[in-house]
Amino acid sequence: MIDQYLKNWLIKAHRDFRAAENELGIESEDILTDVICFHSQQAAEKF
Repeated sequence: MIDQYLKNWLIKAHRDFRAAENELGIESEDILTDVICFHSQQAAEKF
């Protein structure tokens, strides 16, 4: 039970990290820095 709970948090953290990474791949004038910061912070908390 706890193993699955932790696994789910790690999956969510990885998804937040990927969202930030995807946003970083966008051309510079269209980057949403607040979205990158939000997802990075969320990933750090979950990890």
